This record gives sequence, structure tokens and C-alpha cells, in this order.
Amino acid sequence: MPFLVKDLIDEHRKPLTVRADDSLQIALTRMTEHDYSQLPIVDAENRYLGMVTSDSILRALKTFDVAPKSLLVRDAKMKVPAFDEERELFDLLDGLRDFYALPIVDKEKRVIGVVTGYDATEYFRRRSEDMMFVEDIEGYLKDHIGAAHTSESGGIDDTALQQSIKQHARGAPIQRRLFFTALQRYLERQSEFQGGKRPHLDVQLAGDIFTQTFENDTPASLDDLTLADYVALISSKEQWERYEGIFHPLARDKIHNMLDDVRKTRNAMAHF
Repeated sequence: MPFLVKDLIDEHRKPLTVRADDSLQIALTRMTEHDYSQLPIVDAENRYLGMVTSDSILRALKTFDVAPKSLLVRDAKMKVPAFDEERELFDLLDGLRDFYALPIVDKEKRVIGVVTGYDATEYFRRRSEDMMFVEDIEGYLKDHIGAAHTSESGGIDDTALQQSIKQHARGAPIQRRLFFTALQRYLERQSEFQGGKRPHLDVQLAGDIFTQTFENDTPASLDDLTLADYVALISSKEQWERYEGIFHPLARDKIHNMLDDVRKTRNAMAHF
């Protein structure tokens, strides 16, 4: 899943720019009013031409030894590379090592935003916080699952927990359904060749065979499970009675959808 430069851009915020034939006084005034240290320079079609910065203005004033109103923005223009909004975010980070701020342009080279080192840092900080929130949720789910499988002595009932894991975690429900479907199709095809009546699948026997053949007898701890496993355990119809009181008054399907969204968010951040 690629992360693009446009992810850092506020599409509802129009970037502040200046024209090349504006006076430096106009540029300075805009930068001062908005607390900016740089502005993109654009033409009449808003196409990118370069950047003007506080440093480039100081150099121009020192070189020409005149007042800001006597110079034009083009006299203090800097060559700063523009980044297409569809480029990958990590390419932009390389650019930010050399420049404090970088202009972002669309396919027509029109300026749609400016990204600074602060913007990139804030972007990563928010995602780091999101990952910590997800880890907190994962920890709470693990605690609830453990509490739902306690014995009379107060410790975790390992037998009950292992049974729940085998039946509902690690993709077991899907694997079991696929196994049953394959068996049913095999019996139907076999009856076609033999010209017999529609076969009957013994679900109990098929389940026993599935357990003996595919399920690992090695006990799995809660720490071995993934977030998807926790979601499957908590939101399954057969297990819901254990957790209904914890999540009341939310219904099982609501809890499943919420937790599954957390899982998808975690996967997206993991790819990032």
C-alpha cells in the first residue's frame, strides 16, 4: 500500500503564493501576517516557478542594498524542487533533508500545497500515536479473553481457552467450512459416477476428522494470537455469551465491525 505525498496536504486549504512581478514588500507582508518563512512563486495559471524565503530576501536586500519595495520577488527567487502529489512520501522525506519546505504540485504543475519538516514530523507522530492506541486495544482484548476463561480458582482455564482457540481463532472457522464444502462436493461427484442418491455429510464425523488431521495439538497462549484472532474469539456467535456483559449494551455485530476496523487500521499502519 503506497503512501503518497498528497496524504500530507490539506485539500481544503488553499496555499498562499506570490507572483514573480510582485514586490518583495508584498512577499514580506504576507509571510509576516501568516508567520511563514517561505512562499511559492507562481505564474498567472498558478503554475510553480520557484520559492522565495526569508533567507533569500535577506540575501537580495544585502546584495542590492535597497529597500524591499524596490525589488521584485523574482530578484529573490530560489530554485527549490517541486514534488508531484502522486509521488511516494519517502521521496519527499529525502527532499526535506536539503530544504526546509517543499512545494507540492498537481499534474499541471499548479501549486496545491507546501510541506515543511514540521508537517512530516507531525504526520508520523499521529501515526505513532495511532499504533499505540491499537496496541492498547489489543492488550485490553487479550485481558478480556483471559478473564472470560477463568477457572473456579481464579486462574485461566487452559482447557477451555485452548478449545476456544481451536474452534474460533487462527482462521479455524473458515478452514473448517472449506473442508466441509470440499467433502460435500467430493461425495456429490462420487454419487454422480455411481448413479446413487444424494449423499449425506456426517458433520460430526467430518469435524472429528478435521480436528485430527489439521488442528495442531500444541497449546497456544494468548500471546501467540493475532489481533484478528482476538476479534474472532470475542465476536463469534458461540463465544459471545462470555463477553456480552463486558460490551453491553453494544450488540455483537457492532462490536465485530468496530474491532475489525481497528484490525484494518493496524494492518495499514504495519504496511506503512
